Amino acid sequence: MTSIMTFNNLNADQQQFLNFIMATTNQIGKKQETTPIFCMLHCMPGTGKSYLLKACVKYISDKLGYESVKVVAPTGVAAKNVDGSTLHSFLLLGKFGFNMRTLTGPDLISYREKHDTLRFLFVEECSMVGLRVLACLEKRCREIFYSDCLFGNLNIILVGDVNQLLPISDQPLYADVEISTQYNNLLERDKLIIDQLQFSFILKKCHRFGNEDYVNFLKRISTGRCTDKDVQTINKRCLNYLGSNDIQVFEHSLRICTTNESCNDYNLSKLENLNTPVGIIKAENNNRTAFACSDDVADGLVNDLYLAEGAKVMLRKNLNVSRGLVNGCVGILKHLIYEKGMKPPSLPLCALVKFENVHLSDLDITLVPIVPTLGMWYKNGITCTRFQSPIVLCWA
Repeated sequence: MTSIMTFNNLNADQQQFLNFIMATTNQIGKKQETTPIFCMLHCMPGTGKSYLLKACVKYISDKLGYESVKVVAPTGVAAKNVDGSTLHSFLLLGKFGFNMRTLTGPDLISYREKHDTLRFLFVEECSMVGLRVLACLEKRCREIFYSDCLFGNLNIILVGDVNQLLPISDQPLYADVEISTQYNNLLERDKLIIDQLQFSFILKKCHRFGNEDYVNFLKRISTGRCTDKDVQTINKRCLNYLGSNDIQVFEHSLRICTTNESCNDYNLSKLENLNTPVGIIKAENNNRTAFACSDDVADGLVNDLYLAEGAKVMLRKNLNVSRGLVNGCVGILKHLIYEKGMKPPSLPLCALVKFENVHLSDLDITLVPIVPTLGMWYKNGITCTRFQSPIVLCWA
């Protein structure tokens, strides 16, 4: 097996963090008493975070075993990039992260047996992990190890740039918890958790961009401290007019629209330009309340799905993170497979899609069958379900 020392081109900041992880790992390996880690690795884009994370995971795996370390992330795309799992699936969190059920009986026993050798948990893209989700994570870790200690004495490392994307339907880790926690038990618990954060490591050297002025410019933008000179620099990069040749370059690029309506209109226009038969796939809702809900509420499942062979589609559900079949994965619809005698608007048995950037070579297939999936949510105390294929048009 290749030694961890092959990661020998780390800068001083990276090496300091790796040495810290190595020292803690060695203490655990020698069964010495250690203080559990709860820290943050703060790093802006281009500072070698992914490379460093791989070095840490490899060292821990070599010393303590493959199951001793896990990497989780709040989204399927982020998890795929670090060969990890989604935070919600790994910890059996609820749909929104903070409606987590307490594990009991056989479920709890099975979960503990599965993770009883876990010693390190790296939480990637921590800016998207909110206060409530972190509190749920801490509670689940205590359940794993049957402990009242912080995170069940598991070593927790938050990784990422807190100035990047915010969490959805949650408060960011740096929120004013004194105001936010009123009448909310999860946020009250997280206030205590955040106070226990021991220290932070900061990766300061940016490898991706050689221009230091540009790096400082990005830092100011990420913290909302733009200067008049920064605004002028941005304006210089704006193209107010694109000629026909310029537009042609972007013909196959994803179009960014300002409204859902303009996005839908553009997708339908591109669908019509295929000059192939268009089918409308009707979702199956369990009641009128479910029918009236948008796809944002219904796990990304739309009521009316317009499709045609050759359409550019996007997956709206994490199916297999390790193979790259995650929410946001883009591909081309090749076929709709129906039972004999069935056709649109009925739901198909599956949609065969050729996805980009997925790992299927060992399976000797190029097309992925996407079967209809069931989404469930609650609206005004009413249980709602929708059955639909988890794809949407995505030219825009």
